[in-house]
Amino acid sequence: MNKEKSASRRFLTVLVIILCAAVIACPVIGKKASGTDGTNPVTNAVVQSTLAAGQTAYNTDTKGLSAYGLSDYSDIRGVWINYLEFGEMIKGKSLEQYRDNVEKCLDNIEDLNLNTVILHIRSHCDAFYNSDIFPYSYQLSGKQGDGCGFDPLSEFITLAHDRNIRVEGWINPYRAASGKSGLSGIAQNSPIWDFSFEKGEIVTLDTGTYLNPSSEKSTELIVKGVKEVIDRYTVDGIQFDDYFYPAADQSFDSALYEQYSASTESPLSLEDFRRESVNKMLKAVYNEVKQKQSMTFSVSPAADISKNTDVLFADVKKWCKGGYCDYICPQIYFGYEYPKEGFDFSSLLWAWQSLCNDSGRNIGLTIGLAPYKIGKTDGGSDEWKQSTDILKRQADQAKTVGAGICFYNYSSLFADSELAAAQRENLKGAIN
Repeated sequence: MNKEKSASRRFLTVLVIILCAAVIACPVIGKKASGTDGTNPVTNAVVQSTLAAGQTAYNTDTKGLSAYGLSDYSDIRGVWINYLEFGEMIKGKSLEQYRDNVEKCLDNIEDLNLNTVILHIRSHCDAFYNSDIFPYSYQLSGKQGDGCGFDPLSEFITLAHDRNIRVEGWINPYRAASGKSGLSGIAQNSPIWDFSFEKGEIVTLDTGTYLNPSSEKSTELIVKGVKEVIDRYTVDGIQFDDYFYPAADQSFDSALYEQYSASTESPLSLEDFRRESVNKMLKAVYNEVKQKQSMTFSVSPAADISKNTDVLFADVKKWCKGGYCDYICPQIYFGYEYPKEGFDFSSLLWAWQSLCNDSGRNIGLTIGLAPYKIGKTDGGSDEWKQSTDILKRQADQAKTVGAGICFYNYSSLFADSELAAAQRENLKGAIN
């Protein structure tokens, strides 16, 4: 019995020593561990070591939808801020001026009771944040590769989260440059210089220069880039838009398809090969993002389901079955009187609702709406010039099918025109 008591005392002594050491090493219970910049020094030790001097390392623990008061994806009320709009907030501005611009932007967003910003953080294989992979966007300073003296993304996230507004990072995965100029103006530290035109890994068309979706090298870079963002920043999600295959012409990826066919006993058709190339990329990104359990990955494809499948090779029918994204946000940028059959808002909404429902509703549905058409003739229809409640009706209708909403774009939604103001005022009744 004495031996048992002695052993028990020794065990308790060792246990007390261990607990004391743990208390000394850890922050006080109930108090958030943080550095002077609001980051977690333990969580971010590895991340911080990879950052340039003066760069913020964020605590990469993200909040889920419920932390923002959202029950599911149908509660998303978002707005896209594209790279040109984001650039206007940054270029030529001091940090304080930039913060003022963001605060004014968030004032408008908050006033309309929106809860999510889809922020363009990479539009042309570049970055609106501190990156070891991509050069700074030219929108930051006027020249690709040159920064603006602060980290626009980290600042935006901080200010938005202070207001309990979600921020998803919007990325164009394949686009490297716009127009016919090829790689003119591309920074020397851009990863696209490692892609070969001769091998078909990168292609220049009239519309721009693109990483070839058929190349596994493209997928590797895209996944690596997404991982960097979600490891460094507390974005609430990542979103890709509708830029997938930039051309349907057979010559676009003929060399890569021939290589694939020669090495495969039963090769897919060219069309299926392209769709599967995009599918593999999305699957890899989705799996990477889901390493952060509360972070979302979404895709915003074109409204035309057939065009997605057969021209852009975006296999939306497969994505809606689950395992490729958390929610899908089709860009239904049409009114109620658009003359082309099947392209009025109600028909397209029904088509996407049916697609999601037929697939078991395994992913969320959010609908992209088009305030950028306010005051314009659209397909011969003047409804956007005459009506003041299109957005309200569309938001109401989206709600009836269990879908969230997102507006393209910020500048159009908050324009000073009388029509835009009237659309906003009517919209408040639908989303408040």
